[in-house]
Amino acid sequence: MSRWELFAEADATWDLSMANGKTTQEAYNATVASFNAKIASVPGTWTASVLTQDRNDLTLSGDPAAKILPYHWLKICFPFPFALEKTLIKAGELFDKLP
Repeated sequence: MSRWELFAEADATWDLSMANGKTTQEAYNATVASFNAKIASVPGTWTASVLTQDRNDLTLSGDPAAKILPYHWLKICFPFPFALEKTLIKAGELFDKLP
């Protein structure tokens, strides 16, 4: 797995956690744990050093109990031109949880 893929997966943990109704503290903890797992998968490498710096740059500001609500999943196909985004969203099917 490339450095970019390792970073993207660890970084996406925040977004997915928040989208799934976690608090900012829970999302932060999960993101740090994800970075730690990615770092452990490539020990002693330059990639591990870069991922460590990325992890160490994470900060949690504001209310640790904050959530993003309400949220809905929208099932659409990618890729799509941005000009069609609103049309696809209107045609999409909303879910409270992933099917």
